[in-house]
Amino acid sequence: MRRAAPLAFVRDWVAGTAAIGALYLLMRVPFHPTQIPGYLLVVGFDVLEATLGSTGTRYPLWFAAYLSGLGAAGAVVSRVLRTLAVRTDVSGWRVGVAGGCVVVGAGALAFALFVSARVGVVSVLLTGGTALALFAVAGLFLRFGA
Repeated sequence: MRRAAPLAFVRDWVAGTAAIGALYLLMRVPFHPTQIPGYLLVVGFDVLEATLGSTGTRYPLWFAAYLSGLGAAGAVVSRVLRTLAVRTDVSGWRVGVAGGCVVVGAGALAFALFVSARVGVVSVLLTGGTALALFAVAGLFLRFGA
């Protein structure tokens, strides 16, 4: 069995956080389908903020910490993806990006199942479709390229 490099978690964390940050920045693109993952990231943070209390003027700092925490979760997912992967020649940063996409996709799926179901069918379809698209992007990062 192949052992992971000691810094693999850090690499996956950085790659996952970069992927999640890129998904957040897609909110700036004036094309509605690309804005959904960023919107879901903001909503997820707002749920945490409503539960734990207002962040006040430190919102940007706490939001960055939230994205970094999601990146750490992506690194854990990357570790699992690496053990389940059929291909072992996929570069490490690709697995980290896939982990970040899976984390945001899982959040979108949870939003579709638990929140959007109360709002309406269109919301479930949009967030569920976003989750499936993010899972597909993760699969593409794992499948293609060295």
